[in-house]
Amino acid sequence: MNIKPIHIGFVITFLIGFLFYNCTLQNKDRFHVEADSIAFRNLKHVNDFLELSSFLIKYPDSKYFDEVVQLYFEKKRMLFDSIGWPIIDCFGNCANIKIRPNQEILFEFETTKLENLKDSLFVFFVNENNSELKSSQKEIVDYDGIIRRLSMGYVELTFIKDTCEIFQSVTKEISKSVDLYKNYLSKEWYNKDIEDLDMTRLQNLDSIINPRLLIISLEQEYFLPPTPPPNFIEFEIN
Repeated sequence: MNIKPIHIGFVITFLIGFLFYNCTLQNKDRFHVEADSIAFRNLKHVNDFLELSSFLIKYPDSKYFDEVVQLYFEKKRMLFDSIGWPIIDCFGNCANIKIRPNQEILFEFETTKLENLKDSLFVFFVNENNSELKSSQKEIVDYDGIIRRLSMGYVELTFIKDTCEIFQSVTKEISKSVDLYKNYLSKEWYNKDIEDLDMTRLQNLDSIINPRLLIISLEQEYFLPPTPPPNFIEFEIN
């Protein structure tokens, strides 16, 4: 059976394209791993525990994930010990996520699914309706000297030590939500998707958005329910 030349050309073109695509994917993966390793090495000289949680947001699949979590707790304890304060996490503008020993996830004290966290957090950050139950907004001056509005929200993630199997999976969803919010800001501020931003503005967004994760590890489950709303008494006016 004879194969027409046009078919041979098509096959050769297809093979070249496939090999090029495969090499491109491998190069991207290699670059991500190298960036991950470089960033991890730099963390050894960092004292700010929020830079460690920023690493987890940027590299939620990192092979150094567990080591960075351990470093996070060490650096946080060292900081508060040095100033003589008890460890303080978050008092306001916090999205509360808890992982129970049975791996049930609570978002703002209500049971939710892992796949719903990303969108729930994005709504919390953006707070389009200015709800008091979601993140407040503040004004900042961006890289270009323009006043912008930005979420003040943090994510407070609590898990029970030695029982949590899905901590990294939850962190990945938080990372996705932060990326969604950065893309939202990129469109609002610069009319561009995040992947089209220049490196300087991208790094600026990373620096102000990524440090959003506060981590709490408990020895046993001790979750206080939210404070109930006050009871309102209706008065009959004659």
